[in-house]
Amino acid sequence: MKIWKPFELHTHTFHSDGKHSLLEMVKEAKMLGLQGLALTDHNTMSGLIGKEEVESQFDINIISGLEWTTFYGHMNMLGVSEYIDWREFTPKSIHTGIKKVHDKNGIVGIVHPYRIGSPICTGCFWEYHVEDWTDIDYIEVWSGTLPSVKKDNRRAFHLWTEKLNEGYQITAVNGRDWHETTELDDPIAATFLKVDKVEKNADGDRAFINAIKHGEVSVSMGPLIDMTLEWNEQKHPIGGEILIGRNVDMKAKVNITVDYSVRERKWELEDQNLKISINSNKGMLNENVLLMNQEQIVSSVNLEEIRWLRAELYGVFNGVYTMIAFTNAIYVINTSL
Repeated sequence: MKIWKPFELHTHTFHSDGKHSLLEMVKEAKMLGLQGLALTDHNTMSGLIGKEEVESQFDINIISGLEWTTFYGHMNMLGVSEYIDWREFTPKSIHTGIKKVHDKNGIVGIVHPYRIGSPICTGCFWEYHVEDWTDIDYIEVWSGTLPSVKKDNRRAFHLWTEKLNEGYQITAVNGRDWHETTELDDPIAATFLKVDKVEKNADGDRAFINAIKHGEVSVSMGPLIDMTLEWNEQKHPIGGEILIGRNVDMKAKVNITVDYSVRERKWELEDQNLKISINSNKGMLNENVLLMNQEQIVSSVNLEEIRWLRAELYGVFNGVYTMIAFTNAIYVINTSL
Protein backbone atom coordinates (compact mmCIF):
# COMPACT_ATOMS: atom_id res chain seq x y z
CA MET A 1 0.00 0.00 0.00
CA LYS A 2 1.24 3.48 -0.86
CA ILE A 3 0.77 6.61 1.24
CA TRP A 4 1.34 10.33 0.66
CA LYS A 5 4.04 12.10 2.66
CA PRO A 6 4.36 15.93 2.68
CA PHE A 7 7.90 17.18 2.02
CA GLU A 8 9.78 20.45 1.67
CA LEU A 9 12.36 19.95 -1.10
CA HIS A 10 14.43 23.16 -0.99
CA THR A 11 16.04 24.25 2.29
CA HIS A 12 19.17 25.96 3.63
CA THR A 13 20.97 25.92 6.96
CA PHE A 14 23.69 28.24 8.28
CA HIS A 15 26.17 25.99 6.47
CA SER A 16 25.30 28.19 3.48
CA ASP A 17 23.04 31.25 3.76
CA GLY A 18 20.23 29.97 5.98
CA LYS A 19 19.63 30.86 9.61
CA HIS A 20 18.58 27.45 10.97
CA SER A 21 20.67 24.54 12.03
CA LEU A 22 19.41 21.22 10.65
CA LEU A 23 17.93 20.45 14.07
CA GLU A 24 16.10 23.80 14.21
CA MET A 25 14.78 23.39 10.68
CA VAL A 26 13.44 19.93 11.43
CA LYS A 27 11.63 21.25 14.51
CA GLU A 28 10.01 23.97 12.39
CA ALA A 29 9.15 21.45 9.66
CA LYS A 30 7.33 19.25 12.16
CA MET A 31 5.36 22.25 13.39
CA LEU A 32 4.24 22.84 9.78
CA GLY A 33 2.94 19.29 9.46
CA LEU A 34 5.76 18.10 7.22
CA GLN A 35 7.08 14.55 7.36
CA GLY A 36 10.26 15.10 5.41
CA LEU A 37 12.61 17.61 3.83
CA ALA A 38 15.55 17.78 1.46
CA LEU A 39 18.57 19.71 2.67
CA THR A 40 19.98 21.64 -0.31
CA ASP A 41 22.59 24.04 1.00
CA HIS A 42 24.45 26.12 -1.57
CA ASN A 43 27.49 24.22 -2.89
CA THR A 44 28.06 22.27 0.32
CA MET A 45 26.80 19.13 2.04
CA SER A 46 28.34 19.80 5.43
CA GLY A 47 24.93 20.66 6.90
CA LEU A 48 24.01 16.98 6.68
CA ILE A 49 26.36 16.08 9.53
CA GLY A 50 24.23 14.42 12.21
CA LYS A 51 21.41 13.66 9.73
CA GLU A 52 20.68 10.17 11.05
CA GLU A 53 20.48 11.29 14.67
CA VAL A 54 18.06 14.12 13.81
CA GLU A 55 15.90 11.77 11.73
CA SER A 56 15.68 9.30 14.58
CA GLN A 57 14.99 11.92 17.24
CA PHE A 58 12.16 13.63 15.36
CA ASP A 59 10.75 10.76 13.28
CA ILE A 60 11.31 12.63 10.02
CA ASN A 61 12.93 11.79 6.68
CA ILE A 62 15.79 13.94 5.40
CA ILE A 63 16.87 13.63 1.76
CA SER A 64 20.54 14.35 1.14
CA GLY A 65 21.00 17.10 -1.40
CA LEU A 66 22.83 20.19 -2.56
CA GLU A 67 21.97 23.28 -4.60
CA TRP A 68 24.47 23.95 -7.34
CA THR A 69 24.67 27.73 -7.16
CA THR A 70 26.36 29.16 -10.23
CA PHE A 71 26.39 32.36 -12.28
CA TYR A 72 24.12 30.78 -14.92
CA GLY A 73 21.42 29.11 -12.83
CA HIS A 74 20.66 27.06 -9.74
CA MET A 75 20.03 23.31 -9.82
CA ASN A 76 19.25 20.97 -6.95
CA MET A 77 20.67 17.48 -6.85
CA LEU A 78 18.96 15.00 -4.54
CA GLY A 79 19.75 11.50 -3.35
CA VAL A 80 23.53 11.76 -3.67
CA SER A 81 25.64 11.22 -0.57
CA GLU A 82 28.84 12.85 -1.81
CA TYR A 83 29.73 16.28 -3.13
CA ILE A 84 29.78 16.70 -6.91
CA ASP A 85 31.70 19.78 -8.06
CA TRP A 86 29.99 22.32 -10.30
CA ARG A 87 32.87 24.72 -11.01
CA GLU A 88 33.80 23.28 -14.39
CA PHE A 89 30.35 23.95 -15.90
CA THR A 90 29.83 26.49 -18.68
CA PRO A 91 26.44 27.71 -19.98
CA LYS A 92 26.58 24.88 -22.54
CA SER A 93 27.94 22.04 -20.39
CA ILE A 94 25.38 21.50 -17.61
CA HIS A 95 24.81 17.95 -18.90
CA THR A 96 28.33 17.04 -17.77
CA GLY A 97 27.30 17.59 -14.16
CA ILE A 98 23.88 16.01 -14.62
CA LYS A 99 25.53 12.81 -15.85
CA LYS A 100 27.70 12.69 -12.73
CA VAL A 101 24.59 12.91 -10.54
CA HIS A 102 22.70 10.27 -12.53
CA ASP A 103 25.75 7.97 -12.39
CA LYS A 104 25.45 8.18 -8.58
CA ASN A 105 21.70 7.34 -8.80
CA GLY A 106 20.71 10.89 -7.88
CA ILE A 107 18.25 13.22 -9.58
CA VAL A 108 18.44 16.86 -10.65
CA GLY A 109 15.91 19.68 -10.77
CA ILE A 110 15.93 23.20 -12.15
CA VAL A 111 14.93 25.52 -9.30
CA HIS A 112 13.23 28.95 -9.46
CA PRO A 113 14.13 29.25 -13.18
CA TYR A 114 12.56 32.69 -13.66
CA ARG A 115 13.43 34.40 -10.38
CA ILE A 116 15.10 37.76 -10.81
CA GLY A 117 18.79 37.17 -11.42
CA SER A 118 22.07 39.01 -11.05
CA PRO A 119 22.93 41.32 -9.40
CA ILE A 120 19.89 41.00 -7.09
CA CYS A 121 20.15 37.20 -6.83
CA THR A 122 23.36 35.86 -8.33
CA GLY A 123 22.59 33.23 -10.95
CA CYS A 124 18.98 32.73 -9.82
CA PHE A 125 17.63 33.14 -13.37
CA TRP A 126 18.17 29.97 -15.42
CA GLU A 127 20.51 30.54 -18.40
CA TYR A 128 22.04 27.12 -18.98
CA HIS A 129 21.39 25.58 -22.39
CA VAL A 130 19.44 22.34 -21.96
CA GLU A 131 20.28 20.23 -24.96
CA ASP A 132 18.26 17.19 -23.87
CA TRP A 133 15.30 17.72 -21.56
CA THR A 134 15.09 14.00 -20.81
CA ASP A 135 18.07 14.64 -18.51
CA ILE A 136 15.97 16.95 -16.31
CA ASP A 137 14.17 14.97 -13.60
CA TYR A 138 12.07 17.79 -12.19
CA ILE A 139 11.32 21.51 -12.30
CA GLU A 140 10.57 23.61 -9.24
CA VAL A 141 7.44 25.27 -10.63
CA TRP A 142 6.38 26.78 -7.29
CA SER A 143 8.95 28.58 -5.15
CA GLY A 144 8.63 30.63 -1.97
CA THR A 145 5.54 31.07 0.23
CA LEU A 146 2.02 31.50 -1.19
CA PRO A 147 3.72 30.39 -4.41
CA SER A 148 0.84 30.24 -6.90
CA VAL A 149 0.39 34.03 -6.97
CA LYS A 150 3.97 34.83 -7.96
CA LYS A 151 4.60 35.85 -11.57
CA ASP A 152 7.92 34.00 -11.86
CA ASN A 153 6.24 30.81 -10.66
CA ARG A 154 3.51 31.16 -13.26
CA ARG A 155 6.26 31.29 -15.89
CA ALA A 156 7.89 28.18 -14.42
CA PHE A 157 4.54 26.37 -14.41
CA HIS A 158 4.08 27.34 -18.06
CA LEU A 159 7.58 26.01 -18.86
CA TRP A 160 6.64 22.66 -17.32
CA THR A 161 3.42 22.57 -19.36
CA GLU A 162 5.35 23.34 -22.54
CA LYS A 163 7.73 20.46 -21.89
CA LEU A 164 4.82 18.08 -21.23
CA ASN A 165 3.32 19.20 -24.54
CA GLU A 166 6.63 18.41 -26.25
CA GLY A 167 6.47 14.86 -24.93
CA TYR A 168 8.86 15.04 -21.97
CA GLN A 169 7.93 13.31 -18.73
CA ILE A 170 9.24 15.83 -16.19
CA THR A 171 8.01 16.06 -12.62
CA ALA A 172 6.83 19.35 -11.11
CA VAL A 173 7.49 20.15 -7.44
CA ASN A 174 7.26 22.96 -4.93
CA GLY A 175 10.35 24.32 -3.18
CA ARG A 176 10.03 27.00 -0.55
CA ASP A 177 13.73 27.89 -0.75
CA TRP A 178 13.58 27.98 3.03
CA HIS A 179 16.25 30.10 4.73
CA GLU A 180 14.54 31.25 7.92
CA THR A 181 11.23 31.26 9.78
CA THR A 182 9.33 34.35 10.91
CA GLU A 183 5.87 34.96 12.33
CA LEU A 184 4.96 36.96 9.19
CA ASP A 185 5.51 34.09 6.75
CA ASP A 186 2.74 33.50 4.19
CA PRO A 187 1.27 29.99 3.90
CA ILE A 188 3.56 27.33 2.46
CA ALA A 189 2.93 24.61 -0.09
CA ALA A 190 4.03 21.01 0.39
CA THR A 191 5.26 18.50 -2.16
CA PHE A 192 3.49 15.22 -1.42
CA LEU A 193 5.43 12.09 -2.38
CA LYS A 194 3.64 8.76 -2.80
CA VAL A 195 5.70 5.95 -1.31
CA ASP A 196 5.22 2.42 -0.03
CA LYS A 197 4.18 2.28 3.60
CA VAL A 198 7.34 0.79 5.07
CA GLU A 199 9.47 1.32 8.13
CA LYS A 200 11.15 4.72 8.20
CA ASN A 201 14.48 4.82 6.38
CA ALA A 202 14.13 1.20 5.26
CA ASP A 203 15.89 2.13 2.03
CA GLY A 204 17.32 5.54 2.89
CA ASP A 205 16.33 8.28 0.46
CA ARG A 206 15.59 5.91 -2.41
CA ALA A 207 11.80 5.62 -2.06
CA PHE A 208 11.44 9.41 -2.07
CA ILE A 209 13.88 9.89 -4.94
CA ASN A 210 11.99 7.31 -7.00
CA ALA A 211 8.67 9.01 -6.27
CA ILE A 212 10.01 12.30 -7.63
CA LYS A 213 11.71 10.65 -10.58
CA HIS A 214 8.56 8.78 -11.60
CA GLY A 215 6.16 11.69 -11.05
CA GLU A 216 4.29 10.22 -8.08
CA VAL A 217 3.90 13.75 -6.77
CA SER A 218 1.05 16.10 -5.87
CA VAL A 219 1.56 19.69 -4.72
CA SER A 220 -0.74 21.71 -2.47
CA MET A 221 -0.98 24.68 -0.15
CA GLY A 222 -4.04 23.06 1.45
CA PRO A 223 -5.95 19.85 0.74
CA LEU A 224 -4.24 17.03 -1.15
CA ILE A 225 -5.69 16.03 -4.51
CA ASP A 226 -5.08 12.62 -6.02
CA MET A 227 -6.15 11.35 -9.44
CA THR A 228 -6.54 7.99 -11.13
CA LEU A 229 -7.50 7.33 -14.74
CA GLU A 230 -9.56 4.23 -15.41
CA TRP A 231 -9.36 2.85 -18.94
CA ASN A 232 -9.85 -0.64 -20.32
CA GLU A 233 -10.66 -1.92 -16.82
CA GLN A 234 -7.31 -0.79 -15.45
CA LYS A 235 -6.55 2.07 -13.06
CA HIS A 236 -3.56 4.31 -13.72
CA PRO A 237 -2.13 6.58 -10.98
CA ILE A 238 -0.35 9.92 -11.13
CA GLY A 239 2.96 9.42 -12.92
CA GLY A 240 1.67 6.33 -14.72
CA GLU A 241 1.46 5.56 -18.42
CA ILE A 242 -1.49 4.32 -20.48
CA LEU A 243 -0.58 2.48 -23.68
CA ILE A 244 -3.26 2.84 -26.34
CA GLY A 245 -3.26 1.17 -29.77
CA ARG A 246 -5.46 1.38 -32.86
CA ASN A 247 -9.23 0.99 -33.00
CA VAL A 248 -9.89 1.09 -29.28
CA ASP A 249 -12.48 2.87 -27.16
CA MET A 250 -11.01 6.26 -26.21
CA LYS A 251 -13.43 6.95 -23.37
CA ALA A 252 -11.93 6.91 -19.88
CA LYS A 253 -13.05 7.73 -16.35
CA VAL A 254 -11.16 10.16 -14.13
CA ASN A 255 -11.47 9.78 -10.37
CA ILE A 256 -10.24 12.73 -8.30
CA THR A 257 -10.15 12.57 -4.51
CA VAL A 258 -9.60 15.43 -2.07
CA ASP A 259 -8.08 14.86 1.37
CA TYR A 260 -8.75 17.75 3.76
CA SER A 261 -7.00 16.06 6.69
CA VAL A 262 -3.41 16.49 5.49
CA ARG A 263 -1.21 18.82 7.53
CA GLU A 264 -4.20 19.27 9.81
CA ARG A 265 -4.72 22.77 11.24
CA LYS A 266 -1.67 24.09 9.35
CA TRP A 267 -3.73 25.83 6.66
CA GLU A 268 -7.19 27.41 6.33
CA LEU A 269 -9.84 27.48 3.62
CA GLU A 270 -12.76 29.89 3.55
CA ASP A 271 -16.21 28.29 3.42
CA GLN A 272 -16.69 27.99 -0.32
CA ASN A 273 -17.21 25.72 -3.28
CA LEU A 274 -13.97 24.97 -5.07
CA LYS A 275 -13.24 24.23 -8.72
CA ILE A 276 -11.40 21.22 -10.11
CA SER A 277 -10.08 21.33 -13.68
CA ILE A 278 -8.66 18.49 -15.73
CA ASN A 279 -6.00 19.99 -17.97
CA SER A 280 -4.08 18.38 -20.84
CA ASN A 281 -2.01 18.99 -23.95
CA LYS A 282 -5.34 19.82 -25.65
CA GLY A 283 -6.21 22.37 -22.99
CA MET A 284 -8.93 22.02 -20.38
CA LEU A 285 -10.87 18.78 -20.79
CA ASN A 286 -13.50 19.54 -18.19
CA GLU A 287 -14.21 21.60 -15.12
CA ASN A 288 -16.22 20.60 -12.06
CA VAL A 289 -17.56 22.39 -9.00
CA LEU A 290 -16.36 20.79 -5.78
CA LEU A 291 -18.96 21.43 -3.11
CA MET A 292 -17.74 22.45 0.32
CA ASN A 293 -16.06 19.44 1.99
CA GLN A 294 -16.83 17.19 -1.01
CA GLU A 295 -14.16 14.50 -1.19
CA GLN A 296 -14.53 12.98 -4.65
CA ILE A 297 -15.36 13.84 -8.24
CA VAL A 298 -15.74 11.32 -11.05
CA SER A 299 -15.91 12.48 -14.65
CA SER A 300 -15.42 11.15 -18.17
CA VAL A 301 -12.80 12.18 -20.71
CA ASN A 302 -12.04 11.28 -24.29
CA LEU A 303 -8.39 10.31 -24.76
CA GLU A 304 -8.35 11.07 -28.49
CA GLU A 305 -5.13 13.03 -29.18
CA ILE A 306 -4.38 13.27 -25.43
CA ARG A 307 -0.71 12.88 -24.44
CA TRP A 308 -1.00 13.82 -20.77
CA LEU A 309 -3.51 15.12 -18.23
CA ARG A 310 -3.42 16.52 -14.70
CA ALA A 311 -5.84 17.86 -12.10
CA GLU A 312 -5.83 21.42 -10.73
CA LEU A 313 -7.72 22.79 -7.71
CA TYR A 314 -8.83 26.46 -7.57
CA GLY A 315 -10.46 28.63 -4.93
CA VAL A 316 -9.92 31.49 -2.51
CA PHE A 317 -6.83 30.90 -0.40
CA ASN A 318 -5.30 33.45 1.97
CA GLY A 319 -7.72 36.05 0.54
CA VAL A 320 -6.75 35.45 -3.10
CA TYR A 321 -8.49 33.43 -5.81
CA THR A 322 -5.73 31.15 -7.08
CA MET A 323 -4.60 27.65 -7.87
CA ILE A 324 -4.44 25.84 -4.53
CA ALA A 325 -3.14 22.47 -5.66
CA PHE A 326 -2.19 20.41 -8.68
CA THR A 327 -1.22 16.84 -9.50
CA ASN A 328 1.55 15.65 -11.71
CA ALA A 329 0.61 14.12 -15.03
CA ILE A 330 -0.75 10.78 -16.16
CA TYR A 331 0.71 10.02 -19.60
CA VAL A 332 -1.10 8.57 -22.61
CA ILE A 333 1.16 6.77 -25.10
CA ASN A 334 -0.24 5.96 -28.55
CA THR A 335 1.56 2.75 -29.53
CA SER A 336 0.20 2.82 -33.08
CA LEU A 337 2.21 5.90 -34.10
